[in-house]
Amino acid sequence: MLLSRSYPRLIIPRFGISKRRHLPVFKLLDHSISLMSGPAVVRRFWRWRLAPVAGSDSVRVSTPLDNLVMSRDRAGMMLYEWGTWNRWYAPASFDFRGKTVLDIGAGEGETVELYRLRGAKRFICVEPDPQRAAALRENSTKNGWEAEVHEEPFSLKYLDVPFDFMKMDCEGCETILLGRQIRFPCVLETHGEETTAGFLNIPGFSVVKSATNTSLVTNVRAT
Repeated sequence: MLLSRSYPRLIIPRFGISKRRHLPVFKLLDHSISLMSGPAVVRRFWRWRLAPVAGSDSVRVSTPLDNLVMSRDRAGMMLYEWGTWNRWYAPASFDFRGKTVLDIGAGEGETVELYRLRGAKRFICVEPDPQRAAALRENSTKNGWEAEVHEEPFSLKYLDVPFDFMKMDCEGCETILLGRQIRFPCVLETHGEETTAGFLNIPGFSVVKSATNTSLVTNVRAT
């Protein structure tokens, strides 16, 4: 995301005004970034590149490792949420190198990329949305990922597949796990206070981040 004349087709942050609070912000792929956060975002993605894909509304996201073609919405969300994901979806106390990740709610491959940058090797991806699953398959093929893509809702059968870590963000399907013993390392996004409380009743789980009606819970201990 360098502001450089050498990359005239790059998508770069632009100055704007936020819709809700009418404050000056940087705009990046329809997401607002505060002026105070702007420099940190630029440093975080210094080696990344964003560019439009000719003839479509898609965006090419180039990381130090891969090139992903994504919808504008998912690419924007990836950049906006990356700090949270990097801290909580990929806890520093877990060694991802060479590991298999069960990615529930895998989107277009944005969290696969997160774990690849941490050294994960193999991925079991569950994504029920057909368009997102198609983009995920395309990104997997073009980048040579060792990934299985399952275009269907999550079900308990996936817990019988060998994996080392599970990330779950599936807008409510996490309730399937309530009442079960969960002995594998994982991080889940929960929806609603009752669901969050249910996971806190499972030994080892704690809340690491809370927002309006959603929380991130995990059984991976911080270092």
